[in-house]
Amino acid sequence: MISVTIDSPVEDIGPHWADLVRRASSNVFMSPAALRAVSASNFAEIRTLLAWEEEGGARRLVGVWALRLRKLAPFWPSVLEALPYNYAFLSSPVVDPSFADEVMPAFFAAIEQDPWLPDIVSLQVL
Repeated sequence: MISVTIDSPVEDIGPHWADLVRRASSNVFMSPAALRAVSASNFAEIRTLLAWEEEGGARRLVGVWALRLRKLAPFWPSVLEALPYNYAFLSSPVVDPSFADEVMPAFFAAIEQDPWLPDIVSLQVL
């Protein structure tokens, strides 16, 4: 079963991240260390989506996607942008290929169900 947690990039998932990138194509801009540095410097307001496979009480990280919470104009609604911060050049999520069919729908379902996140996701740079 896949569950998704959404938070700012404060959680230290280093060992889980290292395990995930051994199984999946990596995106350095989704690295937890980079995301924490951006968040700590208030360079961008980031939300990380972490997909976990839960089996027998154990959790294994199977997907990471960082999105930027941004207001494009003063009276416009907030949006989630696929590019997590200005100097990131890739916005693709890091997903274990064995779970791709489950993780991406779970990410979008988690966004839809979270009352604090905007319903608009900008995927122009994905």
